[in-house]
Amino acid sequence: TSRPQRDIFNSTVFPTQVASIEIKMATANGSSTLARSVINLSALREDANMELVDILDSVAGAKCLVLDPCLGGPLNLVVTEGPKMFKQHGVESFLELGWRRPKTECNSILYIVRPTVEGMKQIAKHVRAHTKEHSKKNYHVYFVPRRSFICEKVLKDEGVYANLSVSEYQLGLIPFDDDILSLELPNPIYECVLEKDNFPLYTMARSLMDMQTLYGVIPNVRAKGNMSKNVVELMLRMRKEEGDHGDHGAVPDIDCLLVLDRMVDPVSPLCTPLTYEGLIDELIGIQNTYVQIEQENEGKSVETQENSYPDTPWNCNACGWKSAPNNILCCLCGLGRPKPGATVPVPLNSNDQLFAEARDSNIGVLLPKLSLRASEMSQLENSREQMESLDEIHRFVKDLPMLQANKKSLKRHIDLTEKLHETTNSISFKELWQIEQEILEGKNNAPYIEKAIARGEPLAKVLRLVCLQSLCYGGFKQTKFDQIRRELLQTYGYEYMFTLDILERLGIFTRVPYWDWKSLNRTFSLCTDEVEVENPNNIAYVTSGYAPLSCRIAESMIRVGWQQTANALRAIPGPAVDTVQSRKGAMTADEGPVPVNSKLKRRVIMVCIIGGVTQMEIAALRLLKKEGILPQPVEIIIVTTKIINGKSFIAGLIDNPRIKMEKLG
Repeated sequence: TSRPQRDIFNSTVFPTQVASIEIKMATANGSSTLARSVINLSALREDANMELVDILDSVAGAKCLVLDPCLGGPLNLVVTEGPKMFKQHGVESFLELGWRRPKTECNSILYIVRPTVEGMKQIAKHVRAHTKEHSKKNYHVYFVPRRSFICEKVLKDEGVYANLSVSEYQLGLIPFDDDILSLELPNPIYECVLEKDNFPLYTMARSLMDMQTLYGVIPNVRAKGNMSKNVVELMLRMRKEEGDHGDHGAVPDIDCLLVLDRMVDPVSPLCTPLTYEGLIDELIGIQNTYVQIEQENEGKSVETQENSYPDTPWNCNACGWKSAPNNILCCLCGLGRPKPGATVPVPLNSNDQLFAEARDSNIGVLLPKLSLRASEMSQLENSREQMESLDEIHRFVKDLPMLQANKKSLKRHIDLTEKLHETTNSISFKELWQIEQEILEGKNNAPYIEKAIARGEPLAKVLRLVCLQSLCYGGFKQTKFDQIRRELLQTYGYEYMFTLDILERLGIFTRVPYWDWKSLNRTFSLCTDEVEVENPNNIAYVTSGYAPLSCRIAESMIRVGWQQTANALRAIPGPAVDTVQSRKGAMTADEGPVPVNSKLKRRVIMVCIIGGVTQMEIAALRLLKKEGILPQPVEIIIVTTKIINGKSFIAGLIDNPRIKMEKLG
């Protein structure tokens, strides 16, 4: 039997059933208010929201909105009103794109989809099914963020293009929080590096151009890596062709743009984070700033819950890998299958003051901090017994809803921390951390990797260690390389032969050195023996030993300038770029100083990482903004193609069309 079609109004794509009372000045769906952003990021959100409203209004009358599954979460961060906005603009039913045709009485069907071949074939099947039933519908297809020639050709080959109205929804960078912007593109490394498809790079360049239209021309642009160089060149060409739309004669809001691509630092995503938010993403899974929190299931027995799984494939919350219906654990990362109806989506962003303070803390010092906060709340609550005047009682009653909300938030974070501690306090986790630190210091831990393969440990964990060992030890010798490759295929299946080929083509599982890791380690002080984690002053606190290379590059640029940093980066594959944008549009290469924004009194640095950024790196970059860390205080805005973790980074290199064809064949 086929799976019932999913109504997104009643799903977790637009999670409205959250405790909004916890959030002061909260949005309707719990997304970040962006109130603490150093620049007005709300303008980006408003532009994307207005464009979506125009699209909905362009289709007259009642309509059925069919949404690509991977767009529900990002749109939730754009449409802060939640489902209410869609209903106000004529959306009667709201469905997820799939192989089953939309069952709707609406005459108009509006598709908002990513440009994928599979999606086009699904739409074509819908049109043919309606035609066969003599059901006349008006079809409108909007590609996000750009139209695709290949997708339009697929629609023509399927014989349905004439039945469709085709356009595009230019959804660019989406504000996730006060200092985070993401495109949430599926897998730029696979597309750009392996398939030589520059579509994600064009999308990033277009988005950076739009940013300059809103916030002024960024005077200094620096980049490292092949993908980064292509983005900068595309951006400069667009500005030359389109003119200076962002030149308003005022001091720009952003002083410097640093563009790095993931292959400049492929090591950091492979490491296990030790920050609170990083571990939540690693062990539980964060999707578009939401985490699934377990609900208490009163009256349900364990046997009832175990038998409540639907007979359908399921997606892992951590890595997104699709597993078979009969699998209890994710076959890629080992995370357990989520229980139907046993979780609720809860936003994790800076609206929650407690989370804003705790998100970047090292897990080793988090529980004492939360215990102290609990003690403070208890004292505040007990103070009501000592109140004598009516004014004191009135103030207490007025603040009571916020106090109750803070108590609920505190309980949630204590529960999450205790759940994380169940893993981080285990012997296996501590052993894994120790092995990673030894590999990062240049030691050979191939015997441990072979034992992990023999034990059949989750593939994502094993591949992360294999790639980390290859990158930090100068590759494997021929015999050891062949041995590990053979053991991986015999243990996990020969369908992963393509995956190992991809890792070899990327240079992260090879027989030859990717770079001189020991030299980079010394130059950027990547590994530190003793790190202060309670009041950190070194970004290595995010792993209690290793400082992410990408963040060290940003720190070095701010401290000593780009010229000296670029010289140190010669050991890393890929070109370095240094460009100064003048307000008249002339482009020159110069080591000019970054002008200070007099309005903000702090330099604003935008760090753009193409290929995905981890929560660990975000925490490290945030530390650089704190007073006393750098000689001159700065503000940092983080831009990326996607927020990733180690599991999703590896999964992105496994979940590719060729593997799917093998599984289907």
